[in-house]
Amino acid sequence: MRWRIAFILEALAEAGITGEQVILADCSDHVRPARLRTDRNQAELAHPIMMSWARYMREEARHAGFEILDTGRLPLAECVDYIRQRLGIRDQLL
Repeated sequence: MRWRIAFILEALAEAGITGEQVILADCSDHVRPARLRTDRNQAELAHPIMMSWARYMREEARHAGFEILDTGRLPLAECVDYIRQRLGIRDQLL
């Protein structure tokens, strides 16, 4: 089985990018259906296969030792600020 995170790491290696840090932006299975139905207007994606896929990605990230950012626990602006901080972006983006 080809892990998605392994695919990302292969691409980074092929491009000669080192010092990468993979962060999975995730939310709980409780938050995901509400976001899909309300925020994203994609109710058709709020089904068991999507939940299974999200769990798979979460477990893959854990197994690889990568960080998981739970976007369901923080407001969007804080999530964006966190990612910007991790990327070393200091200036305000417009």
